[in-house]
Amino acid sequence: MIYAKNNEESTIELFKKRSIYSYVQSKKGIPNVIRFDMEKFMYGRVNREFIPMIYNELSSRIELKQFPTTAGENKFAFNFVVDAFEDLRMEFIKAVAMRKISAQDEIFSDLKVRKAFENPYTRYTQHANDYMDTMIGHFRSNSEINIEGFEHFIELFLGQLKKTASLYPFTLAGFMKSRLCPISCTGLAIELADLDPSNDFDKMSKVISSKNYKFFANVCNSYGFMVDENVPWRIVADIGSAKMVSYAARYNLTSTDVIINTGYTPAAIAYFGQTFKLQLLRMYNAISKPYLRPIDACAHTGKTIMQEVVPYKFTPEQFLNKFDDSYFLDLYFKIRFMEDENNFEDYEQFLLSDDAQEVYNFSFNRPLGEALDKFERILNNPFDYRGSLTYTKETVRLNKEKSVFHEVTPEKLVPSVTSYVNGHAHNYQPTRDGYGETSYNKGHTHEISNGQIMPYCKEGQRTGTRKCHTHKAL
Repeated sequence: MIYAKNNEESTIELFKKRSIYSYVQSKKGIPNVIRFDMEKFMYGRVNREFIPMIYNELSSRIELKQFPTTAGENKFAFNFVVDAFEDLRMEFIKAVAMRKISAQDEIFSDLKVRKAFENPYTRYTQHANDYMDTMIGHFRSNSEINIEGFEHFIELFLGQLKKTASLYPFTLAGFMKSRLCPISCTGLAIELADLDPSNDFDKMSKVISSKNYKFFANVCNSYGFMVDENVPWRIVADIGSAKMVSYAARYNLTSTDVIINTGYTPAAIAYFGQTFKLQLLRMYNAISKPYLRPIDACAHTGKTIMQEVVPYKFTPEQFLNKFDDSYFLDLYFKIRFMEDENNFEDYEQFLLSDDAQEVYNFSFNRPLGEALDKFERILNNPFDYRGSLTYTKETVRLNKEKSVFHEVTPEKLVPSVTSYVNGHAHNYQPTRDGYGETSYNKGHTHEISNGQIMPYCKEGQRTGTRKCHTHKAL
């Protein structure tokens, strides 16, 4: 058989058969048949800057609307998507009445909605609960692990996350970008059959070979819908098409950007407030338990004395009061670096995290939102703009080259130092006596003493009044 019936065959056989299926689909030349597992894999789940986003019914300007019972009982999608689908469905009813298409087709004659919107919070909550239960089970089953306190738990937890986070993300932002989050969570997708997506044979024999399939795909295109190549009974609203935007405009959603920016919420902002923190508290309280540890032996008997250690368990209020947002931001950044497929070097992670913390410390309007936005924007898509990570790296590289070609290297020097803070680099070229100074592109300089960066700007060192930001030497 040239088409796969499931995923149980060997990898090479599946590759060959899936390739044949994809080739047959492409030869049909229907422009709105799209591979959502490739170029549009994260469609509806990231914005134009590839920042993960989520539909939040409470804050969104887009409302869910129920399909009429004749199309799909108790099924919902975005209001404008339902409107477009109803017009599409009427087109099929007319075509059947005029005998343009076959009335005997089980799927593409009287269109019925079998699956539509699925709440992304419900999907994530189920995933997160399974994740946390697994972690709790791991720590509880290992008798050699004793949790001394919350910071100790975090150290061990991060060690476990590092092994799994790239495939099974922990945060909501990581989940929205992963294959664990289906396109049904976007409010844009509709499925018209209950078939197995892994069965290419059924796709070809029951769907693509249908006499009505080409009519179906072309009419979908005219109403602003794309067809999923791998799930050909699934249609997805194309919010970049003029036709679909015209339906959205009925609800004052006048462009693609308006749909994205007012219909969805950045996942990090929706998640960070309390969910992230209380997830960690839940695991810590479930794992931490009293244990015995040896202390100094008794001088008289020579026996080791065992002391009971009882880790402190927090109430939610105590927990949130003890650890501030800056602490959790740093922790969130570390986890997101583990989850994301980009390979950031250690100093790059430091730069980005430090920048975001600076935004949090000095923003007056929405410090958390702006810090998370800056972090996710660069983490997910580091463009070449001034202030971005890519720009910073290039600046450092050029400065180093300039130093090599335009300065004479003295002999027997203290090793050079490069420090990073707030998105810029200070490059130190020492002199023979171990002194030198760093340059800063906004006017102030830092003096170096024996290879150590002084905490004051050069001008402030004379007066002792102007303390500068902290530099970390790498």
